[in-house]
Amino acid sequence: MGCSEFNIDNFKKDPLFHYIFESLHDGILIADEKGIIRYVNTAYCQLTGVELENILNMKIHEVRNGSKLPEVLATGKALLGISRKVNKIEYIADINPVIFDGKVLGAISIVRDITELVELSAKIKDYSHKVTELKKKVREIHKAKYSLQDIVGSSQEIEKIKSKVKRIAEGNAPAGNPI
Repeated sequence: MGCSEFNIDNFKKDPLFHYIFESLHDGILIADEKGIIRYVNTAYCQLTGVELENILNMKIHEVRNGSKLPEVLATGKALLGISRKVNKIEYIADINPVIFDGKVLGAISIVRDITELVELSAKIKDYSHKVTELKKKVREIHKAKYSLQDIVGSSQEIEKIKSKVKRIAEGNAPAGNPI
């Protein structure tokens, strides 16, 4: 069978085709040039929540509201990283045209579950916020509790030390000049 004779049904009859696509963690949907869904693997059904019998041999726009696959069929250009959410499951879809001799023969949509990544990202953001708050609290705890005004005494030596401390705090102390 040459590429010009491409027919998804020929591949579906081959057990190897079935085993390969069923072994993938990613969901696979294949549609012909008319947008009729010719194949979906189990991962696709689980990820998107659709039933095989409710999607197979149906036009994509009838069963997958908002699908970009018709656009890929029309333009022949891939759409990558399309963010989707069905119920509580978030996923990314890559939709590629199947092209031979300049003719679009169909399209394949590969979907990846990113729910866990989104949840982990939210946790990282939350932990980052908590770390920032803890840093503020640590700075507050280690903040100086006394000021120069709290130093009792007015001798010439004490006033000299206070003056040097002020210059150091302002960044105006002479280099290498010990207190």
